[in-house]
This record gives sequence, C-alpha cells and structure tokens, in this order.
Amino acid sequence: MTRGGMMEFEFSENDGGQFRGTGKVVHFITGHLGRGEIDLAVGLYESSVGNIGDTLLAEFKASSKQVQKNMANLFYRARDYRRAAVACEAMGELGPAAKAYEAAMAWDKAADCYGRTGNKERAAAMLIKAGQPRKAAEIYFDAGDFPQASAALEAAGDLVAAAKLSMRAGDQRRAAQQLMNVPATDGSFLEAQADLADLLVDMGRRDVAIQRLVAALPRERKIRDASGAEVAYKLGVLLTAAGRVPEAQAALQMVRAFNPSFKDTEARLAGLEGAPPGPAPVPMADRTKPPIRPAPTPPAAASVPIPPAATGGAVVAPMRSMDPFAALDQSAAVTESAEVARLQGYDLLKTLPIFEDLSIDEMRDFYKLCEPIALAAGEVLIEQGRPGQALYIIREGSIAVVSVEGKIEKPIATLPAGTFVGEMSLIDEAPTSARVKAAEPVKAFRIRKDSFRSYLYTHDLVAMRVYRSFTRTLAERLREANAKLAAKR
Repeated sequence: MTRGGMMEFEFSENDGGQFRGTGKVVHFITGHLGRGEIDLAVGLYESSVGNIGDTLLAEFKASSKQVQKNMANLFYRARDYRRAAVACEAMGELGPAAKAYEAAMAWDKAADCYGRTGNKERAAAMLIKAGQPRKAAEIYFDAGDFPQASAALEAAGDLVAAAKLSMRAGDQRRAAQQLMNVPATDGSFLEAQADLADLLVDMGRRDVAIQRLVAALPRERKIRDASGAEVAYKLGVLLTAAGRVPEAQAALQMVRAFNPSFKDTEARLAGLEGAPPGPAPVPMADRTKPPIRPAPTPPAAASVPIPPAATGGAVVAPMRSMDPFAALDQSAAVTESAEVARLQGYDLLKTLPIFEDLSIDEMRDFYKLCEPIALAAGEVLIEQGRPGQALYIIREGSIAVVSVEGKIEKPIATLPAGTFVGEMSLIDEAPTSARVKAAEPVKAFRIRKDSFRSYLYTHDLVAMRVYRSFTRTLAERLREANAKLAAKR
C-alpha cells in the first residue's frame, strides 16, 4: 500500500503499472470540488482506472449547489458528456445540458432539452438525428420554416405532404421533383399524380401534365376508387382544354362509370356532345425530345403484327390499338420538362472539389439546397470586408473580382461560367478580402450558409466527407502559395 497524505491507492501490475482507487477516490474528488480545486479533481477523475462516474453522481443530490456546479464542470472538462448532461439537467441548466447530450450523441434527450429552452430549430435537428423526422417536421412547421419541414417529411418518406410544404414555401421545382419521386407502389401515388398535374399546369406544362395523368391510369382503364377518379377527371378537364374531345370524353366516361355524381362529370360530358374532334397525333418524324416516364403499353393496347404465314406471305400492317389514349401514349406532343425531368446544372455542381467525395444521393440532396438566381451586370454577390453568406456557382455569364480602396475598384480577376466563389463562407466567419460582382448578366446557383450548415448538422457522414474535401482544397492552396513565395526568393 502506498500512502500519500490523505489518499490511499494500491499498485497493480495487471493494470499496466497504474494506480487503482480503493474507494476513497470519490471522497477526495468531492473534497477537491468543495474547495474549488477543479483541476485537481479533473486530473484525479481522468486517471482513475475504475469507473467512478456513477458513484460520483450518487453523491450529487446530497451535495451543495456549488459542489453540484463544480461536479458538472468536472464531467464536462473530462469529456464525460453524458454525466455532464445529467448533472446540468438536474440543476435546471437546460442549455448546457442540451449541448452535453448532443456531444454524447443522446439525440432524443438533447432534443427535449433544446425544446424546453425554446430553441426549436436545434430541437428539430436533434430529432432528425434521433430518427424522428415527423416530430421534427411538426416543430419546423410551427416555426413557419416550411422548407425545413418539407425536408423532414421527405426524410420520413411522406413525399406528398413534403411537396405541399414546398409549394407553401414557393418552391415549385422541389415540389414537382418530390411528387415525381413517389413510387407507383405507394398508396399516395395517384394523389401525387393529381397534385403534380396541377403543379405542371401552373408551370405552363399542360402537355406534361396530360402525359403524367395518362401514365397513372389503370391498365384496364377501370376506376376503382376516388383517387383514381380524381386522376381521370383532371385528365378529362385538361384534354378538353387541349381540344382533344374524344380522349376527354373517354376519360370522363371512366369517371362516370365509377360514380356519375363525381364533381361535375355529367355536365362536362354533356358539354362535349357534338364538339368537333381534336387534333391528330403528332407524327413520329416530328418528335424532338423523349417523353417523361412514358406509360407502359397495356396488353390490350399493344400493336400486334400479323405473321406472314397467316396471310399467304404478304406483310400486313399492325392492328391499331383500341385504347382511346393510345395516341397520347405514342404522341411526341408531350416533351421533356426542363423544370422537372432534368436536374439543370447538376453536372456543374458535381465538378466542385468540395463535393467530389459525395455519392449521387448526397449530391442530389445538395442540389435541393441550390437556389437559382439571376444577376444583372454590376450586382454584387460578395461584398469586401463582410462575412460571406453563400456559395455561388456560376452557370452562365462571368463575374469580376475586384479590390476596393475607398471608392476605387482595382480589378483582380474575371472568372467565367463554370467557376464558383464564396465556398469559404460556408465554414468561416471571417470578412472577405475582395468584392465579387456580375461582369455581365449572370445565372448562378446559390447555396446559403445557413442551409448548408443545417444539412451537414443532421448528416454526419456527409459532413465528414465535405470537410475533408475543404481541408484538401486548403492544403493545395497553401502549397501553391508557398511555391509562389519560394519562386520569388
């Protein structure tokens, strides 16, 4: 036994020559805490071989408020975040408790403490990490943050509800993409197609809306429920507006066969009686772009060539389908929607060094953060001397980088389309060293700092990859700067 003052330890070679407490360690730690000797208490706690944290916590309730505060400090400084959180919560210090629970990756407890402090945004972020995106969506919704509420519902798999919130936030493109991603096996698929049709019409793409609705019709062209009736009804309305009378009648007759009282179906059918037929299908030679998700050809609607043996060797033209919507399925009148079908600018986004380690799904998540903007010549993207607020990816046009001295601008560089600026603002609060402005009319993507950080905050693995890319980029810039300095010597 080795005695040193008041403390007693026994030496154990089995523990690698370390000292192991014999039961008095807790007593002396609390003594240090009572005297405000935090450094000594932390050192003793960290060097103890046995796990005495729970024993210390058992002493917590019977301790004075000052000792309780010092003990919480001890746990936090020793990086025992879980016990630090428990101690802080017991003292009613919910803010520090929330941060400690977060550091301990106890997301649900962190969310509870953040919520009780009124920090709803951070509480929602913790709930997403805890695998409770619906609860997070409720918090975002109550706070009026519809984009984040939409993202949370999308993470929960409720794409229809997510799209409604995207629409409420004024983001038609994102809403359309969410609705397009609803699988045909999902129970909300038909509702999604009906909502998507409305959205496409608002975006000026009635042709695409018609095709989406045709593709959503049942193969046997028989309506079974109200959702299917809504799809066929909207198809009939749009076909009527397009002047395609026979197809419009066929769609509305499907609705009438399901429920004659569905909305104003009977009145619309009556209004179509005697109307002239609509335009003929667009010839194959006129097709310039592929359709979006063409509807699978129903078995009954397939064109079946007649074998030469059945006609004495003569080649007979294929039989025309009896499906009233076959012309729409085969027509090229419906073209690709630039707003919906393609991720415009995605190819440029993925060339950025800071995103080079990301998977396609992660890149698509970042694409959702991109805000398309247009700038007139002379408009400022980044102001010198102020912290940057966003990353800008230049899609069209060029930008000028200038140094500002008083009212005089000194040109530094002109950057063409395909370049990006402001990436350091995503991770740094330092003032920028130059002004960046549009040298001519510019189209760009903007990723705001708050959106970027919020996404990384709830996606740890993505954050690790992105920050690794940042580190690599900074290292390369440092090497280049050192090489230039060496060349001048």
